[in-house]
Amino acid sequence: MLEKYAVERGVLNPTIAIRMSGVFLILSGISLQMDQYRDYGLYVLSGFLVLSALVIHKFWDETEPKAQLLEFVHFVKSLIILASLWALFG
Repeated sequence: MLEKYAVERGVLNPTIAIRMSGVFLILSGISLQMDQYRDYGLYVLSGFLVLSALVIHKFWDETEPKAQLLEFVHFVKSLIILASLWALFG
């Protein structure tokens, strides 16, 4: 299901990209819990959220209103999570 969505969004090598994003999310989540590596986790997670908002959730390219609204919700959700991360850990 994720691979089909990634292919529709034009992601190169969707299988590898999905697995790498999972690894980045897990490692950054673990590093946020550790005082020594908290900054690295914050930067990696911030980069992931910005890239996913701008590359994956391109609501401006959608032609169908329902799909455009759904992508807009995901876009805003990524930015809200990013702002919350920086408010908590930044």
